[in-house]
Amino acid sequence: MPGVKRKANAVSSSQSSVQPSSSKKKQALKNSPSKAAQVSEDDDEFDDDEDLLASAVAGTGSAALADDDDNGDDDEEDEDEDEEIPTESKKRIVEILSDEDMDGGFEDLEADDLMDDQDDSEHGQDDRSTAEASKKSKAAALYSLPTTEEVQGLKETGELFKSNVFKLKIDEMLPEVRPAFDKAGALELVLRRLQTLFDTLKPLAPRSIPDAINAFDQKVKGSIKIPFPDPAPKDDAQYKLAFQKPSAMHLIGSWPLKSAAKRPEGLDVDVAVVMPSSLFQEKDHMNFRYFHKRAFYLAVLADAITNSKQPKLGVQTSFQLMEGDPRRPILVLKPLHDKSDTDFTKTKALIRIHLAHEPNLFPYGRLAPSRNSVRVGAGESDARDLTPTPRYNSAILADGLQVAHLVYLHATAQACPAFADACLLLKTWAFQRGFGSGSRISKTSGAPRRQVAGSHSIRFVLTMVLAHLLHGEEKVAGKGATRPKLANGFSSYQLFRGVVDWLASHDFTTKPVFMKDLPSAGLVSRSDKIPREDFSSHFEKVMVDPSGSINLLASLPAGSVELLQHEAKKALAMLNDSNGDHFEALFLQDRTASAFTFDETALLKIPPAKVGDNLAAIRKADFGSTFFYALDAISRTAIRALRGRSKLTSMTISASSPIFACWSLESARPGNEDEAELGIMLDPEQAWKIVEHGPPSDDKESAEEFRNFWGNLAELRRFKDGRILESVIWNAPTIPSRFSIPRRILSYAFERHHSMGGAASVSFLADKFEGLLSVPEALKEKTYLADPEEKGFQLVQQSYDYLTKELRGLDNLPLSLINIVPSSPGLRATSEFIPAPLSLEGLGTRVPDVASYLPAQDIVLTLESSGKWPDDLPAIQAMKAAFYERIATGLMSKIDGCKSNVAYDRDADENELRDKCSLEIILPTGFAFRARIHHEREQVLLERILADKYESGSKKRKARSALAKYERQFVFGPRHHASIAALGHKMPALGDSIRLVKRWVSSQMLSTHVPEELIELICASAFLSPEEGAPASSVAGFARVLRLLAIWRWKEDPLYAAIETAISAAEGVHTFLFPSEKKIEVENHFSKTRSTDPGISNRAWFIVTEEDTEGKRWGKERPFTGAADGVKRLAKGACSILERGASLSEVEGKGLFVPSLDHYDFVIELDPKVLTRYAQSVSYQEGEWNPSFNAKQPKFKNMLANEVVPSVLGPLPRVDFDPAQGLVQLLTDLYSDSFRLFHDRSGGKVIGGLWNPSLERVRDFRVALGFNSKVCEAEGEEKAKGKGKGVKINCESIVGEIERLGQGIVTKVKLVRGVVEVGSSN
Repeated sequence: MPGVKRKANAVSSSQSSVQPSSSKKKQALKNSPSKAAQVSEDDDEFDDDEDLLASAVAGTGSAALADDDDNGDDDEEDEDEDEEIPTESKKRIVEILSDEDMDGGFEDLEADDLMDDQDDSEHGQDDRSTAEASKKSKAAALYSLPTTEEVQGLKETGELFKSNVFKLKIDEMLPEVRPAFDKAGALELVLRRLQTLFDTLKPLAPRSIPDAINAFDQKVKGSIKIPFPDPAPKDDAQYKLAFQKPSAMHLIGSWPLKSAAKRPEGLDVDVAVVMPSSLFQEKDHMNFRYFHKRAFYLAVLADAITNSKQPKLGVQTSFQLMEGDPRRPILVLKPLHDKSDTDFTKTKALIRIHLAHEPNLFPYGRLAPSRNSVRVGAGESDARDLTPTPRYNSAILADGLQVAHLVYLHATAQACPAFADACLLLKTWAFQRGFGSGSRISKTSGAPRRQVAGSHSIRFVLTMVLAHLLHGEEKVAGKGATRPKLANGFSSYQLFRGVVDWLASHDFTTKPVFMKDLPSAGLVSRSDKIPREDFSSHFEKVMVDPSGSINLLASLPAGSVELLQHEAKKALAMLNDSNGDHFEALFLQDRTASAFTFDETALLKIPPAKVGDNLAAIRKADFGSTFFYALDAISRTAIRALRGRSKLTSMTISASSPIFACWSLESARPGNEDEAELGIMLDPEQAWKIVEHGPPSDDKESAEEFRNFWGNLAELRRFKDGRILESVIWNAPTIPSRFSIPRRILSYAFERHHSMGGAASVSFLADKFEGLLSVPEALKEKTYLADPEEKGFQLVQQSYDYLTKELRGLDNLPLSLINIVPSSPGLRATSEFIPAPLSLEGLGTRVPDVASYLPAQDIVLTLESSGKWPDDLPAIQAMKAAFYERIATGLMSKIDGCKSNVAYDRDADENELRDKCSLEIILPTGFAFRARIHHEREQVLLERILADKYESGSKKRKARSALAKYERQFVFGPRHHASIAALGHKMPALGDSIRLVKRWVSSQMLSTHVPEELIELICASAFLSPEEGAPASSVAGFARVLRLLAIWRWKEDPLYAAIETAISAAEGVHTFLFPSEKKIEVENHFSKTRSTDPGISNRAWFIVTEEDTEGKRWGKERPFTGAADGVKRLAKGACSILERGASLSEVEGKGLFVPSLDHYDFVIELDPKVLTRYAQSVSYQEGEWNPSFNAKQPKFKNMLANEVVPSVLGPLPRVDFDPAQGLVQLLTDLYSDSFRLFHDRSGGKVIGGLWNPSLERVRDFRVALGFNSKVCEAEGEEKAKGKGKGVKINCESIVGEIERLGQGIVTKVKLVRGVVEVGSSN
């Protein structure tokens, strides 16, 4: 066992919770909050002996601002203090060293043995020898075996932090997100000067609205515009505006709690300036009067800060809206970066000045959620009879609770040492998922960060959630207080996990949360003034603060809360994965883009909200702006429209939106945002249903509501079970149209209820990918017997079932068929294009050559066992051919129009040991199948050859190749087919997601280098991963697979696909973890593979399943390293484009599937007229193959169907005939050592090539070089060494050979290097 080096460093707050090494210490820590907080008291600016509440109210003491002496800006002093070791630490070091000397390390024992053998004369050594021995002794002590205490500490670390590695990563990350509080001297100086400035401000006498505004404008001369909310105060208002110096100033928020977290744009230091109560009247909470006085007070403060010369502040002042609410503007102070003593630029912080009022300024009962505070078109009637304004009331009450919340959280932090670090983890986790304020521009796409609607203050909410779980629920009559769910002695990881667990499981609708009050911190419950029922009646999600007066989730729409809980469930699944780390996915990766989060994403152009009636005007006043009012209304419409079809619906807004931006003091407040993004998570079991069932006709009220919502689409229908219901029918004649039903529903509902019609108002991301997986509509009627989009894969499956029945009914075989299994993407619904019934009679006439491709569906036949099979492998292959002939004869006699042929493989003559032929079956239904016979005896014979030590090496190589092909075709292929098919039935979006990913890989001209099976495994891994989860739409699955490819470090990590675990899992289980014992095997295989093959010549993608822990079945040879790296780079680029979400144009969406040719050394251009798959090309153009096509004069549909274009390929159906792929294979066989080819097999009309770079170097001539060469002069270093002529690859000659071999297919070969066109024929 290696020694463990020990140091006596100071313990951080995140580590302090794991210091107790026994259960007694843990219990003491839990029972004594003061002892638990002892480790962080030395760094805390608060004094436990002072009255926090009194000092907070008075604006003095540690709850307000730090003293002048607390300036940690001297770097040299800090470094000296770090080097100095306290006396207690020195004693601890001495004790540790003495203990280790007693226990003894390896070197100590060796030293003792040597000392026993020496005699007395050797004790007289010089001082230098003594010093060296001392050093060796200390080194041995440092690296000796761990003590019992240390072993216990390591064990507790594993228990408290999931794993040692996870704890190390947390310890590494926290200093990066934690501000340097001890380096904030300039910031604190500015804060103290602000307090001095505010204490010296002169009052302004009360004046009427016009007089006060005019006087202020004359004073500032237009340099400051008062940020009044909408509506602005009326000139004839019966109240006055005045100003008096603040009654107090407090530091609030996370800065004094030391729980502030850095963001890319910096962090906020919040200051609360308390307005004197004498400025307000009893009814100032009515009709925006409080907010008008608040805005005027803020403008006066802005003027004082701007014109302050003594004391000098050195800041630039601007306005900003708190949470985007026009009723609550704040001041933002930014340093001037003038390198003065007030320049706090290095802290990357902004000072935000909030206005607050005294807690008891207004009676709590008057601002209950059930009360109305905005009278529109009504007199002074009782507020209980009017529409409530719960959000308006909450905005006023929140201004009076800022200091009380600070004291409450400080008391909590004092009792829990890891509180601050847990807050950092929560805030970082939430920010990476789009929750909370803060902009961030993507480095790759330039797209701004998306922020979940209403989540501006989520950092405060999460902090309060953590405090709530540490204190427990409020006492309820008859039940008492609940026990806290978290203990003060927990580590930061345990606290983070506890919050995530609670968020994932709690229902804020049916179980509203009422936080426990804390009278010692000044937070006394006001439940006697505001009934609990008020909150549940007027808010969908409820979490009431300790004062019992405001709902902390008031600004968060229900969809945003549900999205937070959804992310918490995913995070909990990652934390529960004992085999995985997932640290990067939890805290480091940006997961804010809607395209990677939701199943459907729509960009909405928000129209101006209609506030024609009193109810709408009150609702708009309640939300504070027309934008948030419209956003809420649209969100409610979306939820109602997709009721039963969606799991959650949430809105996101650009974090760079004008409503969140700062604006200059002299400018008017920016206008409302007019754009938002709607994200929907669908229920895959209900989302695609065609019939929308409504209430029965006898339920008059519900039926009326149903008809009002759906309009003319609603109709009364009788169903087979006898029910008569209001219903809506969404016709879906094709499979794509059925998957578009949720989008059609939303488009209709938005147009009906919000006048948002057309793509200009509602744009869906999924619409940008329409048509990628089908051939042009103009060709379908000419080419196919039936439209494959109507029934999907059912047509080919029906033909397979029919063929299976006919094969089992053959009576002319000497051995019976006992099993027929499929092994083809088309039969497991994962092929790029749905297999379509080709019109065989129209080949050569009505069916154009560009759409004449007839794919083969592979099936495996197993005959009954017999002892008459030969033991010779070539004889077995001959026997198989005989069986194929007999089967072909039987099928053609039984099925009219069936064509069947025995087809030999392209490389049949190269290896006599392996399976070399198959049976091609073309049914009259327009489908083709390729059948192969599985004979188990082959595997035994091949393994016998490999085990025979007397066999020749050449025969063993052939046997090894034959065995690999046998396993792929007859063992691994059918198993893989069954697994993917079963998983596809369980996850409906998997199949179409795989198809899109295959389409993308193929379009990047990598289809020949990436096996289809590997793509399917990667997609399965993304769907089964707790990081990604299984989406309900193909576009969402496509985006998540691309993100997996972009972030997967394939050189360092294997990729796990727990397919068998998912298939065998019970219904309702959504988390599928790779088995632990299998994962250990995978890690051993992976480390062995990478260590023995550092150049990664094979198994670049190490993708494993429970059955294949070595990753050999499909990824042993392909992709090569360059292709794997290319896929990663391309995926990163694609993800950067998808980050823009639904704002993508259709051209940009299709552009993801258009490859770049700039990086190829040469390009082979093909003639589209002879390409059987050209109709599948992304860049398909009819004019390239149809000479009579004229885009300016379109033809009628019946004329197109009967149009005949001269055929080059003729009327004979050819199974799997693809000239382009055949050319690629031919050139690869001939020139595999000279270049590498890349081609899009789905209709690509170009082939890219890269020369072997090692052959471009000049070398000496010798016989049998193995490549086409030419004589040339030495270059570069070779020339400098004095070498003369040599040879290198002859690119021009090879290009000429390619042109000759491709005659009739190749139109041009361009040598990109040097831009030389070698030729153009045909």
